[in-house]
Amino acid sequence: MTDSIAPPDTTVFGDPDRPKRIFKIIVIGDSHVGKTCLTYRFCSGKFPEKTEATIGVDFREKTLEIDDEVFKLQIWDTAGQ
Repeated sequence: MTDSIAPPDTTVFGDPDRPKRIFKIIVIGDSHVGKTCLTYRFCSGKFPEKTEATIGVDFREKTLEIDDEVFKLQIWDTAGQ
């Protein structure tokens, strides 16, 4: 009998698809340079047909699996300054 509750190499609550790390990425830049198109393309795999100016911040998420580890990216798309 061991003292371990979860077997090694499992994530919290035993969910192997749950991200081990969460990274927050903030995209900043001037107005009308393509920040929204860039973040949309990265997260969805395609460019948006039409966008409107970002007011405040838009949030997107992307989950990646690298070397059998799951990572979550929280992407903050800011309004241009």
